[in-house]
Amino acid sequence: MTLLTAIPNEMPGRNQDEDKFVRLMDQLFVALPGFQSQLNSIIGEINALVVDANESKTAAEGFLAAIIVYATNAANSASAAALSTNVTKWVTGITYVSSDIGRVVWSPTDFQNYRLMIAGTSTIDPNLEDGIGSPRMWRKINYEKPALVVSANTATLSTDKIAANSTNGSFTITAPSNPVAGETWFEVFDYAGTFAKNNVTVNFNGGKFEGVTGDTFILDMNNLDIKFRYIDTLKGWVAR
Repeated sequence: MTLLTAIPNEMPGRNQDEDKFVRLMDQLFVALPGFQSQLNSIIGEINALVVDANESKTAAEGFLAAIIVYATNAANSASAAALSTNVTKWVTGITYVSSDIGRVVWSPTDFQNYRLMIAGTSTIDPNLEDGIGSPRMWRKINYEKPALVVSANTATLSTDKIAANSTNGSFTITAPSNPVAGETWFEVFDYAGTFAKNNVTVNFNGGKFEGVTGDTFILDMNNLDIKFRYIDTLKGWVAR
């Protein structure tokens, strides 16, 4: 930071005699240019500090936003981890409610962990249905769900990969109920290359499709493979 050089303490005044007035004016005139230069430098330095302060403020705001996102993700992870703690052995006949979705049990058949996908009474060992066989309540942890071959009317769950076999005739696939915006999706592809002959209809279970209530999607071209994703209540489902 530039330092100011003090100007003379005694200032010229009109009550002074002529010689003293002239001497003090000369001293003041000599000091003023340097004082002005130093003052201009200080003003420039202050402006630079203001710019730096604004940049620091912006950086701090960005850092704070990142911390908030991190904290939110950490809280979500903690909630998921809480559901996975104290994993118990699967026992037949237990009824699970919607608040239990996400809980984890281990199968006495293969000793692997399975996560609850839907509410209901569990009577089938998770190892035997694992997101495929009815009622598809469980899915193995860190396990990619295999394609589900269907040839008749079928209700899907989120993340289902439907291999639609319309060799013997047309049928309808119904989208998951109670979809979650940005998270719920399912995929349908032509198992036998017969969509053109026997169409498969996707019904959106009372939800909108591309913003239209009650609309359906007709799969009528061979070898189609389309993923349907739920966006929100306004847009509903979209096909991509």
